[in-house]
Amino acid sequence: MRAIFISYRRQDTEGQAGRLFKDLVQRFGPDSVFMDVVDIEPGRDYRRVIDQQVASCGVLLAIMGRHWADAADTGGRRRLDDPTDFVRLETVAALQRDIPVIPVLVQGAAMPRADQLPPELAELVFRNAVELTHARWDSDVELLVRALKPHVDLSLSAAAPATPVAPPASPSPLPLQAVPSAGGSRSSRGRLLAVGGVVAALVAVGGGYVAYTRAEQEADRTREAAARTLADKVRADADAARQALEQANAERAAARQAAASAAAAASAAERRLADQAEATRLAQEQAGRLDAERRQREEDTRAAAAAAEADRRKRETAAARLAQEQASRLDAERRQREEDTRAAAAAAAAAEADRRKREAVVARQAADKANAERPAAEKLSGADLERRQRELQAASDAAAAAERQASNRKYQERAALTANAVGAMSQTTTYPAQVGARDPCEGGTRTVLTRGTTTIEILSGNGRVDVRQQYTGSGEGYEVRFRGTGNFARAASYDLETNGDWTGPNGRRFTTRSIDRVFADAGGRATGDRFLDESGHCVRR
Repeated sequence: MRAIFISYRRQDTEGQAGRLFKDLVQRFGPDSVFMDVVDIEPGRDYRRVIDQQVASCGVLLAIMGRHWADAADTGGRRRLDDPTDFVRLETVAALQRDIPVIPVLVQGAAMPRADQLPPELAELVFRNAVELTHARWDSDVELLVRALKPHVDLSLSAAAPATPVAPPASPSPLPLQAVPSAGGSRSSRGRLLAVGGVVAALVAVGGGYVAYTRAEQEADRTREAAARTLADKVRADADAARQALEQANAERAAARQAAASAAAAASAAERRLADQAEATRLAQEQAGRLDAERRQREEDTRAAAAAAEADRRKRETAAARLAQEQASRLDAERRQREEDTRAAAAAAAAAEADRRKREAVVARQAADKANAERPAAEKLSGADLERRQRELQAASDAAAAAERQASNRKYQERAALTANAVGAMSQTTTYPAQVGARDPCEGGTRTVLTRGTTTIEILSGNGRVDVRQQYTGSGEGYEVRFRGTGNFARAASYDLETNGDWTGPNGRRFTTRSIDRVFADAGGRATGDRFLDESGHCVRR
């Protein structure tokens, strides 16, 4: 019967398992320790052999390294989750048979938690463990040996046969010999000697039997005393080993607790230092941010003051220029009106002279025709003559009406040309355009250029002309929308006021405003002159 079964993973604790196997064989003998590599003969089913060995062992040592619980197969699956895993089969078989299972921790490993184990192995976490370290290997193995002695010694002593005590050798009876007769006395004497020899032999045999019985009883008492002494010694050694193991575990637990407390204190100190460093960094960053904001506010204040001063000067210059331009424009308009009046009067006089000339020509032609027809008319009766005169008068009136209609058409065409010169046409025109402006949110130092489409709508009626202009464009990350309006009543110029709404990156927004004066000449060509261009106003930076 094998008393100790060593369970281990080759890729995890093969070296420690082999070393422990050699130490245990030296102390308990090769027949008291089982490890699969050594004891399974070639060709045998190792699963059956392992099951038989676990079933017949007195204690199982579960060697646990750092990767005993999380070792995985080639497919990435954890080995303990495989029902055919040998380590799982060995440990579960021992737990189900209520065989003592001692976890042996090596490589600084710790006991796994219950949630890290399959349900069949959950009971393993309640088994007291033994730790084997490289630095204290011999002393740790000695503690393990003391804990194993009760299982090994009891099993072996229960199987060992008792040594028999040899009985004392019994004296062999003396042989009876014939004595030659030498008369009557000699014969009696010989018989007496023979009888005495027989009695002596019987006495010797009885004494030997009594001595043998007493020796057997004394040997039984000696064996019983030795067995009791051995059992007491085994129990004392087991108690001492258990106490030493408990003390060692308590010392290790205290050492781990102290190490954990020290680690917690060090971690807390590191966290405090990190928090202090973070607080210092945040304070420095906040101070730097506040200083930068202060400098930015001062710069913005200076830039706003400079922009306001520049805007004031620009408005004053624009107002002076506007007054001068307005005076020049009013004078030019007066001269233009006078010239237009003279031109209209000359045109009217020419038209009247032309009409009179055409009427004279028509009258002369009618007179000539009448003179030519007079001989024939003289031959007509009074009624026919009156009818003929009415026809001639109707022809003359029709010619005069046609002349007046032609004159009216020329006047209307000239009036339409004049209206076109000032933009009074009911139509909509769309064309591509480019619009630029300085961004006041950046201090007016950046010029933004956009491309888009301009739509002009001209509506006329009731002696009034309305002009509407709209521009939509984008460029350089900005989007802009302009709206402009203007109106006039039969004038040669009009003012077009335009308001722009600009939206830039990061929600930046500003507005612009301008006024353009549009002039039209007699040929229908329109020109513009901007006399007001307000600087943009930053709405949101």
